[in-house]
Amino acid sequence: MIQLPCPNIDNDLLLDTIIANKKKKKRGALLPFKDRIKERYRYYEKHYDELEAISSLCSTWEPIKDELISCYGTNSAFSAARRELITAMPTVVQNHCPYCMLNRPNTLDHYFDKTDYPEYAVFFPNLILCCSECNTIKGTSIYDSTGQRNFIHFYYDRIPDYQFLFIRFKNTYEDVVPKIKVYLHFQEFERQESVITSHFCNLNLLGKYKDTINDKLSAIMNEIRITVDAGFTYDDIQTILGIRHQAITTQYGCNYWESCIYEGLLNSPEFLDNIVLQA
Repeated sequence: MIQLPCPNIDNDLLLDTIIANKKKKKRGALLPFKDRIKERYRYYEKHYDELEAISSLCSTWEPIKDELISCYGTNSAFSAARRELITAMPTVVQNHCPYCMLNRPNTLDHYFDKTDYPEYAVFFPNLILCCSECNTIKGTSIYDSTGQRNFIHFYYDRIPDYQFLFIRFKNTYEDVVPKIKVYLHFQEFERQESVITSHFCNLNLLGKYKDTINDKLSAIMNEIRITVDAGFTYDDIQTILGIRHQAITTQYGCNYWESCIYEGLLNSPEFLDNIVLQA
């Protein structure tokens, strides 16, 4: 999980350009609503720290709903802005979906769905680069039955800069399959705890990470055994694991699942002892 920079795109100009390039009938339908759409842009920006306040105004846009939604798609102005968005994102997000940090991003998610919020169909603070799997699971609703948000807004929600994703390993000398625990733990009074926890739950990230960790762990255990056979000491192995943890954390953040594997190995001494003993 990493914080993303809000796209530095002139959304008003983009809207003007898209509408100007529409065919006469659709352009004529959209023009009377243009200022009202921009007012909703300002409303979105104003409520960046209370996104729950952004309610749907479907009835307002009913006369032009289809026209608004059609602004999102294959037109030169939007395609250029989309390329600008991708280029401006950190390299890690160009290759890893921010929602899951597992798959490669290949689509844009409308944080507020364009069906219920058609005025935000081409508003880039509402568009987040992600993978199609996360986009599909997230669906059209971001609220639970109590009105709380289910998913992180990666431009506006503050992602804690401390580690809250943890992985711990345990086994005995006789265990064939290591026991893996993947969990979230926040500092007291963390404001974003609820939405982050819901995000992980709704996308089943802890389960997906556990499956991914099983594959990765086998390779790491084999590497440790090879280093032991090569004459490396226990302290050498800890140093190597620490260097890898630091390198991955620097690139992907302290809550990236692979970074957490190495942090977990360093903080699961009995598990590490057993790997070395079995080498």
